[in-house]
Amino acid sequence: MSNFVTLSFDPASPTEFVEFWRRAYRGKVAIYDQNIRADQPLSTDNVIALMRWKAGRFGDAAERFARAVPVEFLNACREAEVPLSDEAVRDLYGRITSALHEEDLARTETIVWRVFLCHIAQPRDIPMYDVNVWRAWGFVKGWIEPRHYDEQPASFETYLEFRLWWNDVVRSDGLDRQHFDQALVAFGQFLSNRWGRLLR
Repeated sequence: MSNFVTLSFDPASPTEFVEFWRRAYRGKVAIYDQNIRADQPLSTDNVIALMRWKAGRFGDAAERFARAVPVEFLNACREAEVPLSDEAVRDLYGRITSALHEEDLARTETIVWRVFLCHIAQPRDIPMYDVNVWRAWGFVKGWIEPRHYDEQPASFETYLEFRLWWNDVVRSDGLDRQHFDQALVAFGQFLSNRWGRLLR
């Protein structure tokens, strides 16, 4: 008997999407889980560990980013009532960007680490964001174009659109926030590799 197969990507519900793609996620969740402390105060060591986790192979600068934003400020942000308004998220992002500018760390156009620091400040309402999640979102929403596979997310206003969509999907489908993030990361990584070209 032969086992010739093809990959078939049929439309799926958000729950089915998460169940399927999260199995391909390869991040070290234990480090994140031990340090995010969503309902407890953070220490500087927690923030450093989270930034190193997010930075991966670019970890050399992670500690400088972690120390640039006072942990007292991040902890104060956790006391805010959620969901946060776009204006509140804009303010948080601006204050984090200012703190990074003071340490000469906000020169790059990429917004990923700044958004991650916002996520650390309010993990229950501000989702993580990176190139893989951005690509996955673009595919799911149907706006991605071939040029996007060579780009990085750079617009904070686009991030706010993503955040609105992300929180709506989580709430309407009762998804686990971390599992949804893992599924989007895995799917975005798939889209960027040679197998993902089958869907482009």
